[in-house]
Amino acid sequence: MPQLPVPLRKHLPLIVLLGVFLLVVRVYGWAITPFEGPDEPSHFAYILKVRETGELPDPDADFDTMIVQQVSQAPLYYVSAALFSQLRDFGPLDAEAKGNPWRGYPAPETSRDNRNFYLMSKNHVLTEGEQHLADALRWTRLLSAVYGMVAVAGVYWAGLALWPQQRGWALLAAMGLAFNPQALHGFAVVSNDVGAMAFGAWVLAGSLHLLRDWQNRRWLIGTGICMGLAALSKTSGLSLWLVPMVALGLGWLQNRANQRPAPLSQLLAGWLILVGLAAIIGGWWYVRGAILFDDPFGTQPHSNMPWGIREHPSMLEKWPEFRDRIPELTRELWAQFGWRSVFIQEWGYVLPIVLIVIGVLGWIKALFRNTIRKNTTSNKPPQSTSANFAGIAIAFILRIKVEIILLLTLTLGIISLLQWSTISHVVPGRLLLPYYPALVLLVVMGLRQFPRTRLWVAGGLGGVVVIIVPTTIYPAFGRPPLTENPPENLMGEVLDYGQASFLGFKVDDTRIHLGDTREFTLCWQAEDAASSGEKIPMPYAFTLHVIGPDDEVVGRRESYPGLGNYTLWDAGKSFCDTFGLPIGGELKEGQIYRLSLTLLEFETGNRLPNYAPDGSQLFTTYIGSLIAPAAKIDPAELNSAPFRFEGISLVEYTVSHDTENLQLTLTWGTSSRPADTYKLFVHIVDASGQQVAQLDPLAGGEQYPTWAWDAEERIPDVITLPLSGLPVGEYQVKIGLYQAESFTRLHATDAVGNILPDDTATLDTFRIE
Repeated sequence: MPQLPVPLRKHLPLIVLLGVFLLVVRVYGWAITPFEGPDEPSHFAYILKVRETGELPDPDADFDTMIVQQVSQAPLYYVSAALFSQLRDFGPLDAEAKGNPWRGYPAPETSRDNRNFYLMSKNHVLTEGEQHLADALRWTRLLSAVYGMVAVAGVYWAGLALWPQQRGWALLAAMGLAFNPQALHGFAVVSNDVGAMAFGAWVLAGSLHLLRDWQNRRWLIGTGICMGLAALSKTSGLSLWLVPMVALGLGWLQNRANQRPAPLSQLLAGWLILVGLAAIIGGWWYVRGAILFDDPFGTQPHSNMPWGIREHPSMLEKWPEFRDRIPELTRELWAQFGWRSVFIQEWGYVLPIVLIVIGVLGWIKALFRNTIRKNTTSNKPPQSTSANFAGIAIAFILRIKVEIILLLTLTLGIISLLQWSTISHVVPGRLLLPYYPALVLLVVMGLRQFPRTRLWVAGGLGGVVVIIVPTTIYPAFGRPPLTENPPENLMGEVLDYGQASFLGFKVDDTRIHLGDTREFTLCWQAEDAASSGEKIPMPYAFTLHVIGPDDEVVGRRESYPGLGNYTLWDAGKSFCDTFGLPIGGELKEGQIYRLSLTLLEFETGNRLPNYAPDGSQLFTTYIGSLIAPAAKIDPAELNSAPFRFEGISLVEYTVSHDTENLQLTLTWGTSSRPADTYKLFVHIVDASGQQVAQLDPLAGGEQYPTWAWDAEERIPDVITLPLSGLPVGEYQVKIGLYQAESFTRLHATDAVGNILPDDTATLDTFRIE
């Protein structure tokens, strides 16, 4: 079996890592449906513009197209992607990505909800043109993975500059980028960030190698080329130009300190090579922007976006706001997917926090050990600080020259992000990824003080990025879990829509308050047509309303069954959607609110009928109820209640009447949640003890029956009983509670616990004249 060439055998672990990285990137790309990468539709529109016309976008003419703010972006990635896309014929690509009108619905960060901004996966009903577009996008995403491999190799070579004899640590540094979930997300979608990440990594690698060998022409020329390519990938790439310039100066200074020949002209020539090559390769783009559009850095289209900033504040003015957002930006640097709408659970941040803590401890350990070594080995006589200050300063700078380069890179990244905050209110943490390799190398430098951590770190990084796919990314973008057997213990009515059935719902709490967001689960099933083997197109929308007694809506949610993940249903399969529904409006205490579910034709908005078992059409929408609790009661009122009916007390009442009606104004109090639905009997008894009038309403009324009551509530109740036709005389008003189905009365007692005859309380005696 032929062996690999020696240079490849030396770096075989890197080759294996690149293979694993490519595999993981493809898994991420599979889980992230088309156009769900940040700004992916506009990036792809730019690519199609170049592919179809051979021309770059015009910032003025093309701003109102799908390209929008990307019109002024540096072209390297887009041109390379346009060429790459030409390797396959996808047919006409004149369709538009199908948008999701309910995308980005405000919901808890880590809940499963409608996270899809576009409906372009194989789980959706797509036209032929839309399918072509999705296929072309998936193919073009492969180029991002290639850029990713370049970036990972760049971090590896940066590590070799620090540890040339310890390739394992260089490999671990490469893994720090290869297994960063946010970086994997970027390398799995269509995005111009990948070019800046790839060439930014090599600019840093070149800078670190020039620290060691500042006269190495190969690294000098290669670094200059990468500087130009980074600037031609993204404007932020320009900020990286300073890093190799400083590195070259420190390398020259080290040569001088070692008393080796290092003429200043040679340093100037090196700077000229770096900047000259970078300017030739990438500088023309910025000259073009200045001449043609009076906008060398292409910031104007970004400022013109709805979230852009037109007044152009200074970085100093934006600093307080930016400083407060640093924790959020740091979190986004590790993992935030889609259109900044998919978040990992708290456990996902444990590993990076632990690695940073261990890295800092390693730095502290190294500093302490170096201090001890210096104090025990130094036997030089003390020298005049004033006379030798420059020498001490230079020696200190040269001792920490690697740290200077890495910290400079990170500082430039933060300054670039701060500058971006003066242009746009949207400042994603992923924009720091071109500078991220410097952070990785700093952490690994600390980890080296604890050599046994290397395997654990490698395994932890690999494990986390794999676990994130099934736990975070696929649940957000993929179809809901399907099952042959519908879930049990669902609430609500079953609605049959023909091709689809609503099976019922669950809710985290049936009680609602103003400002709540209730978590609902709606369960659906496609008709059983398994014999055909065909999927059922269901591009319908549902609307769920929470409706009050006067038909006022206090909560609503619209979406697709499948929450934007699934409009091409599997025959005979059931699934459930879990989402948040906010409660607002004029919410009344002590009130039942109806739940109304409607399935709609999305294009027309027409309601779909549901069907009775005999096939007749229905338009039933009621599926259940929610409860706005009554006010809380003071325990003292319960203790002093004149009458008690087991866990329900009559704490207050008034009786009024005229010749036509008797009106009872009651206030109930609960010491425990009622076990059932109870009715109230109101009897009018004459002087001889005969019942002459009766009324049996629901206690609490239709708007708040006892099954909705909870413990420690105060429930008002008003009953009007007709008195017309009663002769002159004295009458008593007697009441009690009974179980609605069995007619069993609740035991009644007075204020001191005496049992009342017939479980009946006498409220008043009145006379009709």
